[in-house]
Amino acid sequence: GANGITKIPKTNTYFLVDLVSGSLGVLSRETDGSLERKSTIDLPHAVDNLMYNSFTHSLSLGTIFFAENVTKKFEGGEANVPGGMTEVLLPKDINVPITQENVQISDVIGHDGSKLSMISAGLRSGKYVVLGSPFSNGVLVCSPKKN
Repeated sequence: GANGITKIPKTNTYFLVDLVSGSLGVLSRETDGSLERKSTIDLPHAVDNLMYNSFTHSLSLGTIFFAENVTKKFEGGEANVPGGMTEVLLPKDINVPITQENVQISDVIGHDGSKLSMISAGLRSGKYVVLGSPFSNGVLVCSPKKN
């Protein structure tokens, strides 16, 4: 089901993540106020939340690698839920339709969930990545490896 939503400022383009299907919906706000789905982008992981980065014209996604561990966590278990951050680079030309074929998807960072379980949000801050979880009072600040 739908879980997180964001938009590109000063446009009618919205993005909606579906945690269960691991997909990103691209939507357009129509003149009557409704949202119309324009495309669906398959993602490599389940995504909890997302945000638009205006500096890089990309989406930052908080990812969950093993969704089955989420159930254990909600049932009060001690299961670590591995996760991280995935980035979706959007076409530079805002008039180009946003589809699976014209975005670049890359895993920025991932970890085993031992330091921060069940990532809900991830974003770049300079040379670091900041990860957050609803199960923690703090954040995890990471230095991603250079490729």
